Formats: sequence, structure tokens, C-alpha cells
Amino acid sequence: MKHQTARTRKALYIFRGGMFLAGILFIALLAGCPNAGMTPEGPSYTTVAFGELDAWLQGKLDGGPYYIEVTGLEAAHLEGHFTSASLLGQILQNNDTKQVALKLPGSVEGLTSMESSFYGCSSLVSVNAIPSGVTSMYRCFYDCDSLTQGPEIPSGMTDMRSCFYGCSGLTQAPAIPARVTNMSFCFSGCNGLTQAPAIPTSVLNMSSCFSDCSNLTQAPEIPASVNDIDYCFYGCSSLTQAPPAIPANVTTMRYCFYGCSSLTQGPEIPSGVTDMGSCFADCIALAGVTLRCNYTAAPNGDFTDAFSGCDALEDGGIKVPFDQLTTYTLHASDMGTTQVKFAAIP
Repeated sequence: MKHQTARTRKALYIFRGGMFLAGILFIALLAGCPNAGMTPEGPSYTTVAFGELDAWLQGKLDGGPYYIEVTGLEAAHLEGHFTSASLLGQILQNNDTKQVALKLPGSVEGLTSMESSFYGCSSLVSVNAIPSGVTSMYRCFYDCDSLTQGPEIPSGMTDMRSCFYGCSGLTQAPAIPARVTNMSFCFSGCNGLTQAPAIPTSVLNMSSCFSDCSNLTQAPEIPASVNDIDYCFYGCSSLTQAPPAIPANVTTMRYCFYGCSSLTQGPEIPSGVTDMGSCFADCIALAGVTLRCNYTAAPNGDFTDAFSGCDALEDGGIKVPFDQLTTYTLHASDMGTTQVKFAAIP
């Protein structure tokens, strides 16, 4: 009986010791868990001073995301240059095996540009908001392919060129502020994007804005202010609905809908357009479109291959001005189609 009691006590001791070690291990894992600060209201950010951020990340396990509120930031820490990330971005690049969700200050003294700030930061999954006072986000999140949602953009923003270029994981675009004028290449390569944001009436340039957004199904309304839409929807293979109208002051639409293989009906092309080079090339489902413009050849314009590869075009599917019908039919082969595809606008 005594032998059994001793054995039982030993087993109980081992069990308790194992439970104690398991508890210690659980606490240690919880302490290192990046989501340990999550609350029902959303993420709880750990405050880390900029000067300590690199060492802090070095001490963390691979994975994440780690929710970090960076303090002590100065303008110089957030300003990059073309293909060089900012000092903050370089810290993220140096720790690219740790996913990071950032919370930036509401404002940073003297900060107006975040050019290339997070260039190539493949581990960045989110940024809470952009500091007020920033007016340029040129190439800000270039090739941040883990970014899933764009941050809130301050109202004074004017330049969003290539802002989210190559953000292939982006599924939700931010609202575009009312002062933005340049959106060229803004969402180029965002092939996870399924819905375009509303475009404000301040925007002038949308060249390549949504190029290679292969999951985008509906084009946004293009405001009358826009004058450049070259390559705008290039490679948007899932696009089924074109913009309701093309602005009257647009003159060039080179490669605008190239490769939009799901598009069945093109938008009405305004009278001022003089360059449609490869505009609808490889739109294999396109059945028809109305051109209000005159045919314009080089050197004053270019309509070469405008309908090359448009095998679904109906006979008479391309409607053109009555007084231009003969001109268009004579240049049908130059445009990549045949004479029977043209008809006069009723």
C-alpha cells in the first residue's frame, strides 16, 4: 500500500510539474504572439520608438502580423526617393520575415511627401492612416504585395502616381480625396482589386491607372476633368462594363482597353479623339462600339490595330459618322478589322 502511494505521489508530482512547464510555455508563446493584443474593437498596437524599432523586430519570431504604433517619427524617417525606401521602410525591409501593421502619427512636422516611403516593403500588411499634411504619395506603396487594404488618405493629397503599383494583395482601395489630380499607374498591377474607387472631379491624368487589374469587373465613372486615359484599363481581363462615357476633352486612348477579353460593348468614343492605337486590341468578346471621332492617320494621329484580335465584332458593329464611313472602311485593315464591321451612326 505504501509502495502504491509513493508511486501515485510520484506520478502526481510529474503531472503537476508537466502542467507547470506547459503553463510557462503557453505564457511564453502568448507573450510572443503578434495577435495577443487583439481586442473586440480591433487591433491593439504596441508602442515602439522609431530608434528602437529595428532591435524590437529583430527580437520577434518570423510571421505576424505585429501591430506597431511607431513614435518619435520625423519627416526624414518617412521620405524615400524613387527606388529607395524611407528609413522606416528600410527597417521593414531588413525584417522582411515579420509581417507588420503600422499606426503612424496623425501629423509629422514638415512632412509633405511620402515618395517611395514603403517601396518594396513586402511584409507590410496595413497602415492605419497617412499623416495629415502629406500631399504626395508618389510610389508610396510600390510593390507592397502583402498590403490588403489602402489606408485613409488625407484631404490635401494631390499626387497619387504609382501609389499602389504592384500591390497584388490589395482587395480594397481607399477613398480618393477631392484634390487629387494625378492617378497615373495608381493601382497598376493590383490584380486582387475587384472594385474601383470613385474618381473625383479634380483628376486630370489616369494613364495606366488600373492597368493589369485582372479581377476588376466594372470601370468607374471617369469625370470630365480627365484628359489622359492611355493604357488606363490595359489587361483588365475581367472587365465586363466600360465607363459610362469617355470625357469630351480626351484626345488619346492608346491601349486603353487592350486585352479586356470580357468586355462586350465599348464606350462611346468622343469626337476629339485622334489616337486609338491598339485601343481595343485583343478584346476578343467585343461586339460593338460607337466612334464619334474622325479617322486620323499619322503623323497627326494613330488608329493602327485599334480592333486587332476583336474576333467577336458584329458586322456593322463599329458605328462611325456617316461622312467618315468610306474613310474608315478604306482603312479597316490598318485598324486590324474588315470593312463589313463598319456602319454609319443611325
